[in-house]
Amino acid sequence: MPREGHGGPPQLDAIRVEPGEVTMRGISLMACIKWAFQVSAGQVSGPDWLRSEHFDIVAKAAGPAPETELRRMFQTLLADRFKLAFHRETKQLAVYNLVEAKGGIKCKTSAEDGEASMTAGRGGIATIQRAPVSLLADLLSDQLDQPVIDRTGLKGRYSCTADTRPYMPPPGQQVDPMGVIMTLLQEQFGLKLEAKKEPVELVIVDHMEKVPTEN
Repeated sequence: MPREGHGGPPQLDAIRVEPGEVTMRGISLMACIKWAFQVSAGQVSGPDWLRSEHFDIVAKAAGPAPETELRRMFQTLLADRFKLAFHRETKQLAVYNLVEAKGGIKCKTSAEDGEASMTAGRGGIATIQRAPVSLLADLLSDQLDQPVIDRTGLKGRYSCTADTRPYMPPPGQQVDPMGVIMTLLQEQFGLKLEAKKEPVELVIVDHMEKVPTEN
């Protein structure tokens, strides 16, 4: 049975998938839709409040179930509890493909158990631990508000520290966010973004309610 309630800001480890169960903590409805339909933020079109309303949700299947079945179950939950109505469209869109830069990925392979996490420190430093590259692509898609597709083929989990300080201009000069992202990815992660135009399937939210129905 799902349980909902407003939570804090979403974290990198906000979604936990176990056999027959999905647990989401402090997660936005946008993130719920992204997970249920396995798409990036740039592939979902809907009202702005999909990003600002956060919930705790625990959904359990009748027994052990593969992740593909859990995603379908979660689509049904969103339709039943949040009255989600949607349609799909395929459009030719500008996207970024995330690929390995020359020399390959620079992040360390992580053998540690546990969920992926990201800690933002002071001074423009962030530490990412135990994260698949696909999750980094999803974070970049949120940041750029444009589909970012993982084309690296990398299947491992990685840990890396991102430090934006070397790429910041002198005080008083305007920051180029895209330039910072592109340079940081290549120099610190060993990855790069390639701009393309590709047919992309979109999930168009026609209706959704902010307040879920009761259990």
